[in-house]
Amino acid sequence: MHEAPRFQRRKGELLIQCQAEYTEHQIKLQFKKLRQFLRDKEAARITALREEEEQKKQKMKEKLKEMNRHISALSQTIKDLEEMKKAKDVHLLEKFPVTMERVQISQPDPETPSGALIRVSHYLGNLPYRVWKKMLNSVQKTPVILDPNTAHPRLVLSHDLTRVKFVWDEQPFPDNPERFDICECVLGSKGFHSGTHSWEVEVKHSECWSLGVTTASNQRKGHDCCETDVWCVKYDPYNQLESGFLIEEDLEYVRVDLDYDGGTVSFSDPVTNTHIHTFTTTFTDTIFPIFCNLDELKCLRILPFKLHNVCNECLRQFWKTKESQECPVCGIRPSKNPSCNLVLKTLCKSFLKERNEKHSAGSEEICSLHGKTLKFVCLGDNQPVCSACKHTQKYTNQTLRPICEVVPSYKEELNTALKSLQEKLQQRENIKRELEKTVQHIKSQTEYTEHQIKEQFKKLRQFLRDEEEATITALRKEEKQKEQKMKEKLGGDNESQ
Repeated sequence: MHEAPRFQRRKGELLIQCQAEYTEHQIKLQFKKLRQFLRDKEAARITALREEEEQKKQKMKEKLKEMNRHISALSQTIKDLEEMKKAKDVHLLEKFPVTMERVQISQPDPETPSGALIRVSHYLGNLPYRVWKKMLNSVQKTPVILDPNTAHPRLVLSHDLTRVKFVWDEQPFPDNPERFDICECVLGSKGFHSGTHSWEVEVKHSECWSLGVTTASNQRKGHDCCETDVWCVKYDPYNQLESGFLIEEDLEYVRVDLDYDGGTVSFSDPVTNTHIHTFTTTFTDTIFPIFCNLDELKCLRILPFKLHNVCNECLRQFWKTKESQECPVCGIRPSKNPSCNLVLKTLCKSFLKERNEKHSAGSEEICSLHGKTLKFVCLGDNQPVCSACKHTQKYTNQTLRPICEVVPSYKEELNTALKSLQEKLQQRENIKRELEKTVQHIKSQTEYTEHQIKEQFKKLRQFLRDEEEATITALRKEEKQKEQKMKEKLGGDNESQ
């Protein structure tokens, strides 16, 4: 007498255990993908950082090489000027024009390179937020998730619970109250009791399907479950389905728009934006999406959409320009105030907190023509001449001045030029030191930035570990509760017998 309840209890316990193990495996698989995403982004960011380091170090090496050439040339010019100052007056006069010309064109003023340092803010600024934003763009959110506990035994759901197809052999599912037993249907996992909601379903190539909405209280057992309180459309060339507005065209996608408060369910073709049909009623019960697929080769697939993360203040400013409060990205009007992305909010708060806590004269020369001392200089060609040369036809119309008067002014110009060159040399040596410091600073910046990148990704990985652990803990807690509830129910049934 007691063997049947004991067997049923054991069967139920095994099923709950099997569901829990499968769900835990899927949870770990999804978090594994997220951790791999973080590893890929971390590696890519560090690679980009090191490439920038190498490029900027190479640029600094080229600048240093160029600066060393400047310093060498300046040092040689200064050396020549100092030797020229010690030269005899005649030699000074002969070399002065060429030397001064060389001084004037010797070296351009150096420029300190801009943008030489590592763009630390590019790599670390808002890092958790930017990574999370990329993660949001890489993952997908599906507006409707199928509930496997409601699926008919001949319906197979995908691992991510977004696809459904038909199989002939029934699967060994328990006949729980939520499950359809005659109609080959499955419900969405979340019901709606207010607001507007929409989802799109890929139906192409499926030879027989229906989709729409139904009430939470509608019967799941027997043939009558799809006769009332079901608002759906169907593609049924073989007359296999019962209720639903018949679609004769073989569509690729169907969009469902539910307005709970307005009492309408509209169906349209999102490819051509063509209206198909609208049901009008008054909803008083919780409404669930419902799907049926009798094709064993092709799946019905609920299409994902990207998450729309918008700043609250930006959203309020946008709504001031609109008659209704609609999403600035997709145009859908939410049923209530938009829900807060708690993860993103936490990351933003963390970033703001961190940001607020933490930005000679020689002997006389003799004229080679007249054997007299060179005492004058021709200002026209800067050549020294003697008193005899002064009266020759060559210098009749030239201005001559005593060397003793001209040389001091030349030496003064040399001193001025020498001082200027020494200042330039000092400037270049300072720039060289700064370039050398920059090379070291680039290395330090890279090491610091790489360390911070690793620390930030470490925090993100810890966040994922905590979330994974919390999700699995909640799953195991529910498993124990369901097992205990089943034991109590079967124990009560046994006592009543």
